[in-house]
Amino acid sequence: MPRRGSPLQQLRWLIPTIAVAVALPTSSANAQARNARVTGIVMDLDTKLPIPGVTVRVVGTTTAATTGEDGRYVISAPFSGVYSIIARRIGYGERQVENVRLVIDSVLTINFTLNVNQLRLNQVTVSGTVDPTSGKKTPYTVDKLTAADLPVPTTTSAAAATALSTER
Repeated sequence: MPRRGSPLQQLRWLIPTIAVAVALPTSSANAQARNARVTGIVMDLDTKLPIPGVTVRVVGTTTAATTGEDGRYVISAPFSGVYSIIARRIGYGERQVENVRLVIDSVLTINFTLNVNQLRLNQVTVSGTVDPTSGKKTPYTVDKLTAADLPVPTTTSAAAATALSTER
């Protein structure tokens, strides 16, 4: 495209364009920073090791975070007020901290320690269906397993408990 006008006239439209391009990321970053943040670590009460996969939630809202492998979490809440914060995970008892004041543009640290809570199964019912389009008559059985049939060892993982039960 051929250039028209003097270099000064060309700069007239270039300078506002650059100013807008520089200002956009800054205003976006300021909008994201307008949150109350809650951070912390969740550890096992007995072993003092971090617990991954714990859900930490602001009670009464949908705002939550999950701990990483290091047991750390960060909740970014776009609101302020007084709330309860709860930490829970399958295989552990839950802990709740009451009267937590969330303030916009501030960071609050809350650490949790959870104790192991053994899983108890009452019974498991397994059922199956037969594909009516196959045209074969296949006999099948339905059985009910009681808690005595399924002893569940103490574990920190529901997946590990499932794996032990299916190996039999």
